[in-house]
Amino acid sequence: MKICNVLLIVFSIGLISSVYADAVIISNDLDIHIPSAQYQPLLENEQNLWANLKFTGIDADGNLTWKLDSYGVESANPSNTTALLMIGASYESGKTRIDDNNFASLNGMAVGYGSYLALGDAYIREKSSNGLVVNEANVGNTTFYRATCFYDSCLPGGDMFGYNEQFERALQRVAMYNLEDPTMIDGYNAQFLFIGIPNDCIHSDALGVPQGEARPCDIEKVNETVDRIIEVANKASDFGIIPIVALHPEYDAIDLPLVKSALNFEWVANEYEYNLLRNEYSKRVKKEIRNVIVLELWENFEHRGDGIHPSKQTVMMAAKKLAEIVNLYLTPKKPSKACA
Repeated sequence: MKICNVLLIVFSIGLISSVYADAVIISNDLDIHIPSAQYQPLLENEQNLWANLKFTGIDADGNLTWKLDSYGVESANPSNTTALLMIGASYESGKTRIDDNNFASLNGMAVGYGSYLALGDAYIREKSSNGLVVNEANVGNTTFYRATCFYDSCLPGGDMFGYNEQFERALQRVAMYNLEDPTMIDGYNAQFLFIGIPNDCIHSDALGVPQGEARPCDIEKVNETVDRIIEVANKASDFGIIPIVALHPEYDAIDLPLVKSALNFEWVANEYEYNLLRNEYSKRVKKEIRNVIVLELWENFEHRGDGIHPSKQTVMMAAKKLAEIVNLYLTPKKPSKACA
């Protein structure tokens, strides 16, 4: 490599370091990260350094001092042919799951009757991504396998896959079998697993029981949800796949009472219940997941008018953030290993 190119790289890293002082959550043992001048102090026994992903800067008086919408990554690494695995719910996919007997929640209707752009599709469009996604998310999904339920009954089919089931299916898509022994898996053509926000605890049709029997989540139920997120994320880490976890948007950015009215739910989480979920989720995923990247992906969230789903502009910005984080963290290594 020429000396001038080396100097350019050093200068670029220095520029990123100076601008993105609060740029990204840094895992404790990843090989590549954004240099950062400021970190949140580690809590007791915390494994991962972290900070919020920011694209704007303000001074002490709250005045905008700089605004950027890109890390300067113009395109994906051409050598990266690994797929981004994606699990989640309606932020990641606008389609409901329809089973072989045509049972489905919401009668199989897509968000916005098909006019909604979800993160999985936006990521493929984003020019700085390699466009390779294995997306197992569906509308309505929770962290656990469940039925779709009305006030006093549940559908006899159209069950929704939990996050572990989604991850297992995603792994099947990218498994690389040994040519000499087809029963052996040599590895997986994926380096990252994106874990989207589940429906757990947000509304009455997220518990897998008739809505008349469902009750808002207390701290125990909230922690059961987070336990399942941590379990699937650490499972990915065991396979050598880096988990990327998105955090919930702020309560004031969404309109859950509107969602309740539009979808005829028995209840939705109030502000206290939502923030209990949001805060516990954020706190624990940062501390208890190995090699994790945690993103404030839905910062500056605007919904598309239905109270809950992100607008096209919000989704496209989220896709850009996600793609550029993947590119910046990408390590030149072989596809992920198979566990024994």
